[in-house]
Amino acid sequence: MKQQCHNTLPLTMIMWIFLPLLSLLLLLYGFQQHYQGRIFPGVKIGDLPVGGLTEREARSLLQSNNAATVMPSLLVRIGDTLLPIAMNEVGYHLPVERLIRQAYSLGREGKPWQQPQQWIELLRDGKTVPLSPSFSTGAIALFVERLAQRYGRPVEEPLLIHSATNVITYPGQAGIKLDREATTSAIKKALQANQRGPVPVTVHILQPQMPDLSKMVPAAKNRLTHPFFLHLKGVGNFAWDSAMLTAVSHVETRLGPNGQPSLHQTWNEKAIRDALQRLATSIALPARDARLDYNPAENSFTVIQPSQEGRKLDIDRILPLVLDALQQGRNGVTLPVEQIAPFVDMHKTPAELGIVDLVGRGTTYFAGSSPTRVYNLAKEAESLRGTVIPPDGVFSFTKYGEPVTAANGYEDSLIIWGDRTAVGIGGGVCQVSTTVFRAAFFAGLPILERHNHGYIVSWYGKPGFDATIYLPYVDLKFKNNTGHFLLLQPVVDTKRGILTINLYGTKPNWTVTVAKPVISNVKPPPSPRYQEDKTLPKGRLRQVEWPQKGMTVQVRRIVRHGDQVIDDTTIVSVYQPWAAMYLYGPGTKIPEKNGG
Repeated sequence: MKQQCHNTLPLTMIMWIFLPLLSLLLLLYGFQQHYQGRIFPGVKIGDLPVGGLTEREARSLLQSNNAATVMPSLLVRIGDTLLPIAMNEVGYHLPVERLIRQAYSLGREGKPWQQPQQWIELLRDGKTVPLSPSFSTGAIALFVERLAQRYGRPVEEPLLIHSATNVITYPGQAGIKLDREATTSAIKKALQANQRGPVPVTVHILQPQMPDLSKMVPAAKNRLTHPFFLHLKGVGNFAWDSAMLTAVSHVETRLGPNGQPSLHQTWNEKAIRDALQRLATSIALPARDARLDYNPAENSFTVIQPSQEGRKLDIDRILPLVLDALQQGRNGVTLPVEQIAPFVDMHKTPAELGIVDLVGRGTTYFAGSSPTRVYNLAKEAESLRGTVIPPDGVFSFTKYGEPVTAANGYEDSLIIWGDRTAVGIGGGVCQVSTTVFRAAFFAGLPILERHNHGYIVSWYGKPGFDATIYLPYVDLKFKNNTGHFLLLQPVVDTKRGILTINLYGTKPNWTVTVAKPVISNVKPPPSPRYQEDKTLPKGRLRQVEWPQKGMTVQVRRIVRHGDQVIDDTTIVSVYQPWAAMYLYGPGTKIPEKNGG
């Protein structure tokens, strides 16, 4: 019995051993329960203490301090310049969720009986979860490229700068080239290491390769100061001075294989072409046809206007010649000038031009016209004297007739102005165009353009055979298809009031038949009109227009070569009805019942 009691521990001793252990277990359990769902104390994420926070609280703290506290304030240094990097420029990003999970896992790793040791270490030493940020390599490369574009500059080689009067040198400038690869690598390392200090940017200074060009100035001046001569055959000599040579060329220096500079002169083809075009315009001379008066009795010409050869420069032909001379370093070039022969040569005889027959004739009457009207039609007819139309050429009243202006000596007379007769410059000129039309029409020539008057004019006889003009808008045109030259010759008989237009040439082997006019849509004339004329005395009433019916007139012309019809043309004229027109002196009583 005594032996059994000797082997049992005293109760007091058991209590002294069990109670501290129990207290420790309770303390550890309480510690664990207190931080259930929270990060253990002593834990930091980067520089931010997050111990005692729930994951939600830690997330909020981390996000709110993401840019200001957690992210590094990174700078780059370019020489003496410090440039801050905005973190979004390099795609910098914190993996917040991963960091929080790592922070929460500290003290909770391994077996349960191993964790208290981790708690003690956290309370004693603490522990930091490294940020381990992510960033975009592409964004860093783009940021570095922007740096290179902003702070880099190309090498500027020394230059020769030439003006119209001088050549000077520009010394050039060293270039700056940012080392993109080294800079990108340095920024990556700084971000990975959470570096706070500035990141140096590697740059290279690029020196010009061209040496000093001041010794080249005399030679460059020599290239530009000697004039370049253009010899135009039959015209004269023209010189391009230094200003012109500067405008069409560029003198530059190039390094040779030996490292020494040499001069090279290049030529601007477009600028040279433009310069030659200006020269061509200045010396261009159109060919001028002769005007010849024909005497059928003697079969001879009298020269009214001499013919003249024209000239021009063919730019496409002379440009290669000029470029070759300039590139070869010659001081000039001889250029061909093209001569343009006139269609009508004053040295030709009537037989050589084929002007030997009367081909066509037109006649109108102007007896009773006012002196100013007679003057105008005679002046316009005379302006056509000597007109020679080449084979296949086109007669145009606008081209051959004289402009009807007061400056050319035409006087005021009655003209058709819209729907009324009015006083204007050149009344009577349409008598000439009408007569020319008749000569061409009855000769069988193709009529290309012809316009009838607004109403039937009594001067022109039968309706359908008139032609009005209003230069330069309303024209009369016909073509010379006879195969020979045609000469237009007016005859003005002022005593009898007859205007004749003769067309001389070689009579074609065709016959012309003009049918009787076909009249339709006849309308009666309106009531007479009266217009005051202050040049007439009181009580004087003078009729200047006679009433005319309105109508449509068709005139058919057939031209035959033997039995073959070579032309069948119908000329259509539409005339509006026209009232009688009276001029009266001031104060004259106008007849009643006749309209106003």
